[in-house]
Amino acid sequence: MTQSEEIFDIFDERMNPAGQASRSEVHARGLWHQTFHCWIVDPADGDTDAVLLFQERHPGKDTFPSLLDTSCAGHLLAGEAVEDGVRELEEELGLSVLFEALVPSACLPRRTSSPTHASTVSSAMCFFM
Repeated sequence: MTQSEEIFDIFDERMNPAGQASRSEVHARGLWHQTFHCWIVDPADGDTDAVLLFQERHPGKDTFPSLLDTSCAGHLLAGEAVEDGVRELEEELGLSVLFEALVPSACLPRRTSSPTHASTVSSAMCFFM
């Protein structure tokens, strides 16, 4: 673990707290952790279709590099609640948004395998618009 590596809360399969681990350990071992996802939507009006903003992941990311992703996504750090995920909007898109302004969509446990990463990513993904 590097000195500046992020630390996440980890969970068992039922999302009961199970401690903390570094980002690299979480991804290497497929440990359950929490993520925040927010879609930026420009709703349709009478003359145009709705527009959904995608973001291309950085080519240096450890999971799913260079692929399209939700408008804004990130891990919840140790001790953070889902409401703290709005910091990702500021960090990634420069948007200052109150959590109360978001429209909740779903919180889903998801286990995925990255085609470029040798492990499984297990996260509780909370989606907002």
